[in-house]
Amino acid sequence: MANVNNTNFVLKIRIFYGDEQGGACALIRKEKNMNFDQLVGEQLKTMDKLLYLQSEIERCQDLKNQLDILQDETKLQSIQDEIESMKEELNKIQQVFEKQTQEVIQSYEDQEFETVS
Repeated sequence: MANVNNTNFVLKIRIFYGDEQGGACALIRKEKNMNFDQLVGEQLKTMDKLLYLQSEIERCQDLKNQLDILQDETKLQSIQDEIESMKEELNKIQQVFEKQTQEVIQSYEDQEFETVS
């Protein structure tokens, strides 16, 4: 940045005093072109930053969407595991109930047999 300020300062001195290679008008044009080129250069750098940030935002949003899907899949898997566990528990309870039913029937039949005898 100091280099640019020194160049502008030297050009302004030459403009004020003039020089033998084209005078003050040529130097004014040169200074304007340098400022224009510098402005365009800075604008291009800013554009590069904008494009980079836009692509990073898109990349991060894609990652977030993938993580959301994975989290949903994890929740789904968790729910499926819970359902499977409850089915196993239900199956065990049904087996106990069937056993109890058989015991009740057997007890009833035993009682019937005793009353008839």
